[in-house]
Amino acid sequence: MLIGGCLTLATLILVHYERRVAELATKTALGATRPQLLAELSKELAVVAIAGTAVAVFVAQLALRAMPALSLPGGLDLGRLDLSPDWRVLSVALAATFVTCALAAWLPLARFTRGTLARTLLAGPAATASPATQRLRQLLLAAQVCAAVIVLASAALFVRTVLYGFSGAAGFDVDHTLFVRSAVTTGFALPSVSDIPTFVATADGRKQRIRDALLQLPGVQQVVDGLPPIGPESVRGLQHPTVVTTERGQQAVRAGWVWDADVDWLSALGVRMLAGRDLRADDARVSPQRVVVTASLANRLWHGGNPLGEKITTPALKGIVVGVSSDFVYGSLLEPAMGTVVTAYHRNTGYLGQWVIRADNALALAGAVEQAVRTAVPDVASVQVQTGRDVVAQDLGQQRVGAWFFSGFGLVALILGVGSVFGLVAYLAESRQREFGVRLALGATASRLMTHGLGAALVPVAVGVVIGLGPSALVAQLFTSALVGVGALDPWAYSAIAAAMLGGAALAALMAAWRLRRIAPIDALRSH
Repeated sequence: MLIGGCLTLATLILVHYERRVAELATKTALGATRPQLLAELSKELAVVAIAGTAVAVFVAQLALRAMPALSLPGGLDLGRLDLSPDWRVLSVALAATFVTCALAAWLPLARFTRGTLARTLLAGPAATASPATQRLRQLLLAAQVCAAVIVLASAALFVRTVLYGFSGAAGFDVDHTLFVRSAVTTGFALPSVSDIPTFVATADGRKQRIRDALLQLPGVQQVVDGLPPIGPESVRGLQHPTVVTTERGQQAVRAGWVWDADVDWLSALGVRMLAGRDLRADDARVSPQRVVVTASLANRLWHGGNPLGEKITTPALKGIVVGVSSDFVYGSLLEPAMGTVVTAYHRNTGYLGQWVIRADNALALAGAVEQAVRTAVPDVASVQVQTGRDVVAQDLGQQRVGAWFFSGFGLVALILGVGSVFGLVAYLAESRQREFGVRLALGATASRLMTHGLGAALVPVAVGVVIGLGPSALVAQLFTSALVGVGALDPWAYSAIAAAMLGGAALAALMAAWRLRRIAPIDALRSH
């Protein structure tokens, strides 16, 4: 952002003083020295810089005060962030601004020689710029595009991460699932041995009342016991790899093991069966246990072979594979398990009730679910309701904050980048008005004139895009760990940025050429 902003500022200053080149040449011819001109330009820029800085600081203060009241998707609370002004950041920004202004003011004067002075005064303000000046303008345009591409590519990758993380990345139906957790008894003290049967019966009775109440809600299709596949509990179970033995040998895999869930847990999550069958209630009463494995784990353990009917053994499990499901994330989207094994053994009992609800519209049902739980068990200790998107949002909380902020910076960079490229291309085309008049006088057609102007604008922009893609890929490697489901070389992100840059340049060039094609050659040659 800093580099892109400085380049945009330098470009605007240089374009401004390119229009005053005749004035500067006249002052030099009348005896003004280069230091005097530099002092004059510095004073002008200092006034503009100070005024702009004051406005920027004022707007920034208003924005910082307003941000805590904003609510980002997923319930992210900006009020918990430290949004106090950092004077170190402001100092660096001010220093970069004033250094850029000084260099941009010095550069036009540094190119002044007696020869260029004489040519400027003799040719007049409408003369076509020299080849050296045109090359400098094209170089500045390419540098501006290069800097914009680097910033925009990083922002686009984060935006792609957000979009991926909230679409099909989780592998289960996030739009039609709700996860409910409640403490169905008011006390957390463990009962005595003699009271355990009564405690369990009471807790199970309360859970059944809650389950029946949830099934009565409109749009609810299923209510099953179980935890969400993404969350802290699932992550804790992945801390150490498990040695899995099959007829193909032994492997240490970081797999997820689902024990405390109903046999319809996969169905409630919307996970599809790819082969075999889902679990049934009687599978919990047979030995070896019947299990369902995800496709990625099946390919890893059986090397692409048919896993149905195969035995799988771990220190805690002896099972037979009866089904293969589609892949879904278990643990965390940032570091998911290699695969998941779902068993038919269910032992979810005690004072905690944990349910997965499949509903037509999970988001609209969240409030009604909590009310139904509290109505069924009025003295319920606590109720927590999360949609599938809430679970994903919580898992990607840090990444989402960075992604939303980076997306905001990317939007600013897009406005600065495309806007400055648009303006610079338009100026470069307008500055060639005399040249276009000569071409029209010599017989050039309007279509050929527009093609020539378009090519002259797109070449430096294309060069800037190509050069910027390399550093963009290197910068993206620095935050690869923060990208979910998107690689650092994501082709869609880079293609979108390249299209935005080239599209803005093409539009500016065509608009300028369209205006110039209607001007009479004699008017173009006489213009000042």
